[in-house]
Amino acid sequence: MFFNDLGEYLEKLENTTSRLALRDILIELFRKQDPVEAGITSYFLTGKLAPKFVPQEFNISNSLIFNIVKDYCHLGETELKQKLALKGDISNVIADCHSADKSTQRLSTKAIYEFLWEIIKIQGNGSQERKSTKILTFLKQNSRLTNKYVIRIILGKMRLGVNERTILDALAYLTEAPKENKNIIEHVFYITSDIGYTVSEVLQKDISELKNITFVPGTPIAPKLVEREASIENIFKRIENPYEEPKYDGLRCQAHVFKGEISQKHIQDRIWAKFIYQESPQVSLFNTESDIKVLLFSRNLESMTDMFPEIVQGFSAVGQKLFNEYPSATAFVFDGEVVGVNDITNEFMPFQETMRRKRKYKIADAQEQTPVKIFLFDLIFWNNTTTLDIPLNKRKEYLTKIKDVHSNILITPVHSPKTSKEATDIFYTYVEKGLEGVIFKDPASMYTIGIRNFDWIKYKKSMKKELADTIDVVILGYYYGSGRLAKLGIGALLAGIYDKENDSFLTITKIGTGLTDELWQEIKKKADEYKVNHMLPNIKIPKALMPDVLLAPGLIVEVEADEITKSPLHSSRFALRFPRFKRFRNKNAYDITTLQEIKEMWQTK
Repeated sequence: MFFNDLGEYLEKLENTTSRLALRDILIELFRKQDPVEAGITSYFLTGKLAPKFVPQEFNISNSLIFNIVKDYCHLGETELKQKLALKGDISNVIADCHSADKSTQRLSTKAIYEFLWEIIKIQGNGSQERKSTKILTFLKQNSRLTNKYVIRIILGKMRLGVNERTILDALAYLTEAPKENKNIIEHVFYITSDIGYTVSEVLQKDISELKNITFVPGTPIAPKLVEREASIENIFKRIENPYEEPKYDGLRCQAHVFKGEISQKHIQDRIWAKFIYQESPQVSLFNTESDIKVLLFSRNLESMTDMFPEIVQGFSAVGQKLFNEYPSATAFVFDGEVVGVNDITNEFMPFQETMRRKRKYKIADAQEQTPVKIFLFDLIFWNNTTTLDIPLNKRKEYLTKIKDVHSNILITPVHSPKTSKEATDIFYTYVEKGLEGVIFKDPASMYTIGIRNFDWIKYKKSMKKELADTIDVVILGYYYGSGRLAKLGIGALLAGIYDKENDSFLTITKIGTGLTDELWQEIKKKADEYKVNHMLPNIKIPKALMPDVLLAPGLIVEVEADEITKSPLHSSRFALRFPRFKRFRNKNAYDITTLQEIKEMWQTK
């Protein structure tokens, strides 16, 4: 398929206001593509060239794109800013500048994919100038739609209202039994974390063959998620003899530990593989400083390996012990939480301090200011065997084998309370230590990936709040405000939750008090990265709540509130009483608090 033809489909998606129409467009598009083209397209739809765990940084700033567009459109800086304010997005300005009499070439979707990898591979001195020249030359040779969406891919902001779940839903409807097959297709994605691979496999294999796709070390797996309950008594009704563990307020971390040289055979059939290992050998998924190779992935499945050298060092020691004990083993995979810990007082650092370690530059300085440890609470792979279907109590036994191997690799304490009173005492012990709560787990539970169930239940409660937990919401838009805040260009936020059943975002609250001017400015800067000029089809905002600026789902924040109430005003039919901004969250929009969770919290209040 020529990319300009794909651009026509992307424009249809952008202008669609119906979620079902969105799905139908994707179905029609995938039917016209071969499996590789469809896989590449699925990456493009999410503003990427590969899964999140693959290094794919364009390293192109908004200011560089701004200067490229100035040259392409032959506009002065003031005139371009005016056009940008009018069009709302730099890609729309590019499309508006295109002239029908300009010479254009018709490149395939695969050729565009290769061109974009060429941009990524430009590194070293003068790379910004070389990238700028290459992109400007490309824009002068290609069509309006090609230019518009290539720039959006480079910036990572497609603004189409499409995410991985939308794509998975469309894939299911390409099969004869959509409802029955959707879970199988979702499982392939959760176990590979690769939407392009999932799409290409679904298009070329029978459903029965998809069931044979399993987890392989080196590519992260969707983490097991937790549910919540309003009281410990309710938890004991759900789990008869639970484990109780501290809930650390840090960064979820999946650690893959390998022995010696790593074979990449398990990803040779991935669309992006040749660009990482053949054409760009300087880019690697693995650190190469020792015989033991370590990969660290975030909750969002992004690489964190370079951010935590002391954790990598710790797992190198763990690997040495395990590979000596299990000579035939090739890999071990752990699940845990990275937390800042004061080396002198041995006290836990606040979440904001730990978050400072999530950076790409000045790692050594951050390491000195905020030392971290990882608390392991589970296993995914042990001695060449996937442990997803092994009961938790057995997985815990394996974990004890690495106890005290390295001071930065710790095992999460496990308690077995017999009564709710005993469990409550344990809870308060950890709250007094500065932790946010506890997690109860069924000892017989399996490691179910990517979904929530009541095998694991978190319990957090502040004595000053009615709600048993905070809520993660997505910012759907903002209002200009009045008075002093009008000068900042932002005065209130419209926030929403995720309706998983209907793959849509519903309003639940406005946030507008208790924020400093500095925080308002930071929020506006982050929010403006997601600005769109019309409401996307998977967002439901009542007219009475329509914000001055609409946003694509992407900016996630954690809020506290006194309680959840019924509301005829919001599209979720619920509202938060006295919502308070707590912090930004680094997670996917469809991993925020769901409508079903809100209903359960409201029913148990």
